[in-house]
Amino acid sequence: MQPSPEVKVDPRRYFESVEEGRSKHAARQPVCVYLETTNRCNLLCTTCPRTYEELEPPADMSWRLFTSIVDQIPNLQRAVLHGVGAKVFGFLGGYISEEGLDRGTGIFWWQLIGTFVSLPQWAFSFYLAAAALVMAVLALVVVFRPQRPDADLAGAMLLAVAFTLLVAPHYAWYFAWLVPFLCFYPVVGVIYLTCACSLLYFAHWPPTLSEGLPIYVPCILILVTEFALRRRRKAEEPHADAALA
Repeated sequence: MQPSPEVKVDPRRYFESVEEGRSKHAARQPVCVYLETTNRCNLLCTTCPRTYEELEPPADMSWRLFTSIVDQIPNLQRAVLHGVGAKVFGFLGGYISEEGLDRGTGIFWWQLIGTFVSLPQWAFSFYLAAAALVMAVLALVVVFRPQRPDADLAGAMLLAVAFTLLVAPHYAWYFAWLVPFLCFYPVVGVIYLTCACSLLYFAHWPPTLSEGLPIYVPCILILVTEFALRRRRKAEEPHADAALA
């Protein structure tokens, strides 16, 4: 049987595209998938069979299993995180451990410190505390600086860039959230960061220190130089106005 030609399907209304004369075999690839990420539940609904019988041992879907399922569906446009109870985001707890974020694996700045000082694994908690302190100080600076009539996108961008640099994501697509800010504030250092992060596609997992160097070190140097020049230019403006007067 020849498959029917591909028809554009709205992923939000995919159920309306089912034809009455459908065959036993799917004519198109799926565009939407429901994933039950956990079978844990702290509810006892009378309509749920789980209330009366444990059909399988409690478990959570890992991040790797989640991505491996999604990667098998090339035309996927919508993945619905579905679950039987309170822990629908069950895989997120294990994701932190899988990615090594609880021990500093692949975080560039922690790796850089480790090249100069030998630190035990538990010492990474001090890095997290220091990073949280930096974010708190920057947030206070943004909150208490002179208010502007419009939305403070520059302040939001500062916090977003600082958080991204401190966390040093393992995957290039995690840097994409910085791109909308660049439409309003085209900071050269951040433009470099969002472009250089593509090197992570060719890096090991987790990224090594040498693979992070061309991403973060030039970014920091460009940012420091860029803002130093801006500050100098701003300081020279009153003198230029006085000379013109």
